[in-house]
Amino acid sequence: MKARKASGGAGRQAPPRPVLAANLSPQLIEILEESEEPHAAGGGAKAAGIRAVKIPSGASREARDREIVLARSLGLPVVLHFWGQPLSVGSESLMDRLDLEDIAGAVQASGTPSLQSHLFITPEEARGVASPDRQSRRERQALLDRVTANVAGLMSWLGAGACPELGESDFLIENGIWWGTAVRPTRPGSLRCVVEPDFIREVVESTGCGFLLDVSHAYIASFYLGLSFEDYIDGLPLGAVREVHINAPAWVHGVLRDRHLPVGTDDLRRLRAVLARTRPERVTYEYGTMDPANAWRSRREDLERGLGLIADLL
Repeated sequence: MKARKASGGAGRQAPPRPVLAANLSPQLIEILEESEEPHAAGGGAKAAGIRAVKIPSGASREARDREIVLARSLGLPVVLHFWGQPLSVGSESLMDRLDLEDIAGAVQASGTPSLQSHLFITPEEARGVASPDRQSRRERQALLDRVTANVAGLMSWLGAGACPELGESDFLIENGIWWGTAVRPTRPGSLRCVVEPDFIREVVESTGCGFLLDVSHAYIASFYLGLSFEDYIDGLPLGAVREVHINAPAWVHGVLRDRHLPVGTDDLRRLRAVLARTRPERVTYEYGTMDPANAWRSRREDLERGLGLIADLL
């Protein structure tokens, strides 16, 4: 699959630039509050180059709700990335287990432009699957049926008006990570087939949902699948990409991990490859956190530097 060329020619309008978003953090709040003009007038957002605030994956519904209130006070659109329940579209009997009323309340309170879920299935959630590292055709089909049923169920729920602010197509799935038992024997990540590009593409194409492409997840998955990053992303449903996440992974005890560190040259190269192939509405710098225990991953100078480097690519 070749990269799509940008639109051009007489009478053709160039696609809009993606919105730059960032994780909610004390450092982000400082940057916005130090801007010269009120956020309501757009001055603060313009000064920082930020047009939206993402609520990071929190530890609880209570933390999610606190962050929604704080993020809304900044006067920028809020993107809800965590629905406050430890379930994903890979979970069994998802629609019976989700507290849908709570999710609808969070969507309304945040004003989020989409509802999002990671696409992963851990070995613990995959009863009857013999190995996290290799799935038979029958096992793969059963997992695919589960995921597509869950996605279709959530999209139908949105389409029925449960969240008037959103429609069916505003549901996004995000690609996950597989390491395998040879690398992480007790925590191999998602099942291998679930991170393979054709599995993700089949889910998107059969349901019509949107796609959130996480660059670090894609890099880690491609590395352990033995593919180049470009070959991996070329197999994904690039035409359905609504949002892109970017941060820096890191090697931890010999394992390539998703660590949400400041972006560097290699990360920006991968982001550039993604942007050459997609037309996302948002690009989110997944750096910074409200969690004091992870304050070492939330430094103002790294946030400002990363936002500037990313903005230069948009």
